[in-house]
Amino acid sequence: MRRAVATSALLCASLSFASLAWAQEEDLLPGTPPPPPGDSSLAESEPEECLDDPRAQGCFTVRVDAVQIEGMFRTHRSVVLRELLFSEGGVASMRQVEESMTRLRNLGLFREVSYALVTQLVAGPDGVVPAQDPKVPGRVLQITVDERWTLMPGFSFSQGGDLTSLRASVYDVNAFGRYLELGFQYGRLGRSENFLKSDGAANSFVLWARDPRFLDSFWRVGVDLWSYTRLRTFYSTAGDVQGGFLLNRLIAVLRAEREFSRWLRLGGTLEIMSDSFSLDLLSDPVAQAQATNFGGAPESNRAVIARAVARLGRVNRDDFYYDGWDVSAFLGHSDPVIGATLRFTQLEAIGRAYKRIPWNGNLAFRARVATTNATAIQHLYYLGGLDRVRGYRDSSFRGQQYWSVNAEYRVAPVANPWVVVQPIAFVDAGSAGDGVGTFARVDAASVGGGIRLILPRVYGFVARFDYAVPLVNVGGAGFSFGAQQFF
Repeated sequence: MRRAVATSALLCASLSFASLAWAQEEDLLPGTPPPPPGDSSLAESEPEECLDDPRAQGCFTVRVDAVQIEGMFRTHRSVVLRELLFSEGGVASMRQVEESMTRLRNLGLFREVSYALVTQLVAGPDGVVPAQDPKVPGRVLQITVDERWTLMPGFSFSQGGDLTSLRASVYDVNAFGRYLELGFQYGRLGRSENFLKSDGAANSFVLWARDPRFLDSFWRVGVDLWSYTRLRTFYSTAGDVQGGFLLNRLIAVLRAEREFSRWLRLGGTLEIMSDSFSLDLLSDPVAQAQATNFGGAPESNRAVIARAVARLGRVNRDDFYYDGWDVSAFLGHSDPVIGATLRFTQLEAIGRAYKRIPWNGNLAFRARVATTNATAIQHLYYLGGLDRVRGYRDSSFRGQQYWSVNAEYRVAPVANPWVVVQPIAFVDAGSAGDGVGTFARVDAASVGGGIRLILPRVYGFVARFDYAVPLVNVGGAGFSFGAQQFF
């Protein structure tokens, strides 16, 4: 709701928040159109210092007498207030107001966030209406949000290659309306003819809890508990089956990360895992190749990985659009402590860049590079399949080093608050192997197109369908589908 009050004979009744926020009423000239509510031009014209000090020279400063929030049906008011860079009764620059709205959009809880600063006399916490200061005018900040549905059940059932897979999950990134993430997933994988027997398939369980604003601070903490199975088949450079295994992993992950500024986050994880292997559920040719080439299933082992994390930059969200860039670096090391049997080091970097363009368009780019001295086969890097290069079979390439790049052009000819249809065109490339030569060659490259079905009012609902045409080492899968954007 927008409401404006005339403050002098020279002001019209529809003055926007921007003019009221910084101009003294007697300084506004008749016929000079003020910027509309939510216009960021004033914030962009302020010096960078105004983000930290609203009273710095050149800042358009207002006193925020009250914050009114409309459009929330589940989220608690405190979730919004703690993202603001100012408090009720305090002063704020236009840069701080705009940055606060960006922070609210980046939560992902709201499809849309808009605001207005309006003239309205309200009493402070002491019940007294504060006196007006013409140099720092008092305003009421009205925030309007379009809240998303965040409680997400999930179910999938698939059959192929004599295997049956079932998954059921439920998670909520806004549990109890407090911006807490809680989730649980159950999975079952087995031979189709024995799938319903109690011992005819392997069960998986995942439980996680995360608090992105731990104790109302800029700390993000979380814990994950996993007991899951993973079928993996791997191939020679010629595309012939070399072997495979069924991985059974127990893992506990502790996470902590702190936001030091809007451009810098530092943290780490502690991962305690125990891996065992078998040839169960493998097809006969894969099991035979594993026995012939590797003498059977890999040996069981354990690892304790301490991983440092650094993130530079920020990707901003607005509805289904992304804009900005970030680079994340991960340095992990495992030593034979607390029962661990493996020693290795991992270093990985991931860079992303997005640009919003006209006609509902979005350009997206991702680059990944990593190296490790691990020799245990489950800790090598794999390329192809689900998340790095489309158009190739899962685990088509593997090694101690890898790189990959992805580029997408996304456009949304159908875009409204309820549904978005987003065709895309993409290019993927990458390589995985042992030695620095990996970074100088291309093992996989593909081009293709796809479509995304997005429900903007439902958190994270993106159905993805892609078809890729391999350009080198041709062979394998061309069609893929899944949930969420590819990156």
